[in-house]
Amino acid sequence: SYTALPRMGVQFLEGFLDYQLKHDPKPPSITVSPEQLLGVENAKFVSKSCKELPRVGSRAVYVDAEGPAPVGARCIVTAVYGRPGQDMKVELLFDRPTFGCDTAFGRCSSMRGLVVAPSDILVLPVEASSSATTQKSAKTYTSMPKSNGVNDPRQQNRTGKSGKGRGARKAKKAPTVTYASRHPESTVLSRELQRMLGISSLPAERAQPADLPNEV
Repeated sequence: SYTALPRMGVQFLEGFLDYQLKHDPKPPSITVSPEQLLGVENAKFVSKSCKELPRVGSRAVYVDAEGPAPVGARCIVTAVYGRPGQDMKVELLFDRPTFGCDTAFGRCSSMRGLVVAPSDILVLPVEASSSATTQKSAKTYTSMPKSNGVNDPRQQNRTGKSGKGRGARKAKKAPTVTYASRHPESTVLSRELQRMLGISSLPAERAQPADLPNEV
């Protein structure tokens, strides 16, 4: 089984990403020391802790240090093949051309697509119904992953009462993921794609770029 955007939708989304990145201000370059950077194994741990399954329209970050794409490259999930635990694969559309990527079997331009395992990406925990909108500068959001029920402090103990009972497990603090959001948004996108990407409409003067098609 699989879920995927149509080829025309992937190509339009690619063009709109180019348009959005072209008109957005470039983030300032910051020089940091090595001790301020997290290792890739930490990113893997956060990915497993979040337990966010990739879906079509999910924003993600590439975290495989031995893969063809650079660690930290931003992308959008455009297709999900298979089921969890059954050799699932995800198709990615990167925000920018990246050496080592391909056309994802002809569904996008060269150096923009890649098919990888779900463990190679970190799905950003943004709900599809999020009302966050893109402004002239990128926003930074902090979101906590969903609880799996085991470490939920609201979970009831064996007596049926909430709290620190004798048999209750000690709640662990879930990791917090902070990231810069650059969701594309436009009224020319289909409503379904807008819902999947969790985006809203742009003002009228930016809604219809001349160099992009009007439909997905």
